[in-house]
Amino acid sequence: MRRAQRLGETRPWLAAWAELSVISHLLGEIPVVPRIDLLQSVRTMDRRLLDCALAHAVDDAVAARSAAMSGSVSPGALAGHVVAGLRARLEGRWYCAKRVEPEWVAGDGLSVALGERRPCAVERAAGCTAGARGWSEAVSQVLADFLECQWPLGYLRQAGILHYSNSL
Repeated sequence: MRRAQRLGETRPWLAAWAELSVISHLLGEIPVVPRIDLLQSVRTMDRRLLDCALAHAVDDAVAARSAAMSGSVSPGALAGHVVAGLRARLEGRWYCAKRVEPEWVAGDGLSVALGERRPCAVERAAGCTAGARGWSEAVSQVLADFLECQWPLGYLRQAGILHYSNSL
């Protein structure tokens, strides 16, 4: 298990992918997809280790947002669904039948976006916490690891913890 946790630490995009996938489901946004080179970099890894790392990261992301779900979404069912989706994507398949799945939508934008545990995986991948100096640029760099993943910026701007800049 510790090896799986270290995998998430050495490849912060994995934990960010898990977290952004959970967030996208809870907010009714388009699921995130990592860049092809990132997916290829882990496809040859030990399958059990990678599965454990993804499951651990998804469980953490769901647990950090369980209060925002307020009983409308089963945390266990959501975690299982998201992990299955990540595994499918690693195999080159698309798991979600629809781009947005309303059955998973729950909570308000900010509590879902950042969760209750800080720093969240996206903040760890960025190397700073939301609102800190350099946050806007750092989170943009994290999101650059994913295809068409600009929707989180709207929630962060709305909360006043992401400022407009020329690079965004």
